[in-house]
Amino acid sequence: MPTPSRHRAALLLAAAALTLGACSSPGPAAPEERFTLSGGDTTVDVVTSAAGAVLADGQGRVLYARVPAGDCTGDCLAQWPAYVAEGVPYPADAALNPLRTDVLGTTPTAGGEQVVTYAGHLLHRFAGDAAPGAVTGQGVEAFGGTWMPLNPNGDPVPAATVR
Repeated sequence: MPTPSRHRAALLLAAAALTLGACSSPGPAAPEERFTLSGGDTTVDVVTSAAGAVLADGQGRVLYARVPAGDCTGDCLAQWPAYVAEGVPYPADAALNPLRTDVLGTTPTAGGEQVVTYAGHLLHRFAGDAAPGAVTGQGVEAFGGTWMPLNPNGDPVPAATVR
């Protein structure tokens, strides 16, 4: 009978093999690509909002990117908190989620935290979004750029697309 640590190791190896195989696929995530290798989970999801289908955290709060990209510190982080990873980020509800795992990752901050990235964009929440799916931060010009949610392809969604 396998020990729990051997069983866990076997699961991690299987997840790693599936992940490596998925890296060559440019299409949407397949169900077997959902994985967590360590620590807590950081979930990236897609929600329908007034801006259309956009990225969100596990609680449905829309995730934004600043265009052009740049450092966000101090007052910027108070209004636009970085989406900090707790473990390995993965798509929520992978069977239905159009996210691409090949562009989902993290990048370190000067403080040692790991900020979740998608298609090269650092992901942030907006402190003014009071409810899941709210996009009140869309098109806000602040801290050296314009803040926009991202669609599942990783493209910023400009404010003109609010329906």
